[in-house]
Amino acid sequence: MRARLADAGWAEVDGAEGADVVVVNTCTVTARADQEARQLVRSLARRSPSARIVVTGCYAQRAPGEVAAIDGVSLVLGVADDGVGMPGDYASNVKGSLGWRLVKAFADQLGAWVRVTADRGTQVEIGFRPEG
Repeated sequence: MRARLADAGWAEVDGAEGADVVVVNTCTVTARADQEARQLVRSLARRSPSARIVVTGCYAQRAPGEVAAIDGVSLVLGVADDGVGMPGDYASNVKGSLGWRLVKAFADQLGAWVRVTADRGTQVEIGFRPEG
């Protein structure tokens, strides 16, 4: 995202003060993460009231109306797969990554399974094994 903005002529500045646009890339793993994102956006709006605040990431995708209602938000950008999906070897390529190992460890702790498919859009599924 940073590289694409730079390619489009935008310059990065230190801190929100004096920025024309502030991009907040959110996560929505927990309700606490949502709360922290809302607090950050409100803080940025107070520190840089003339800046346009753009919120993106999984919180923006999961709850765009909720995000748009936060004071100071100018634009909400969700992220969605266009249905093309990832390359056919994507699932096997990620299995050694730190992110994959963390997801797998978390799923193992919960007694769940994880599956990544790349047909008709990329999907990551986490499911629970039947008890007994």
